[in-house]
Amino acid sequence: MGHFDGRTAVISGAGQGVGQGIALALASEGASVAVLGRTERKLVATCELLRERGARAEPFVFDVLDTAGVPAVVEDVAARFGGIDILVNNAYSGCYGPLLSLSDEQFRRGFDSGPFAAFAFMK
Repeated sequence: MGHFDGRTAVISGAGQGVGQGIALALASEGASVAVLGRTERKLVATCELLRERGARAEPFVFDVLDTAGVPAVVEDVAARFGGIDILVNNAYSGCYGPLLSLSDEQFRRGFDSGPFAAFAFMK
């Protein structure tokens, strides 16, 4: 019996890296996982890994920069899974480097994909 049996997790940026690792960890504890990200093939690959471990997993192609689209993707996930219990705001589409090397647009993109996207999902 897993700690998250019967729970549904939404994980942004779950097609690779840390997000994929979080998805695998939650699935190993019994969670069903909505795998969100921009690249369909990566999402499908993550879902295959999750299903191999016995978890329910569905891919959702979505870019967190589209904060206006968050309510629709959340409704879609909730309808397919019967609700949402866990939210992991993992996606980030900003830029790294010395502060003075960043343009205003690059800096703004980091905020839009980080705090503003997380805020939209939490609402």
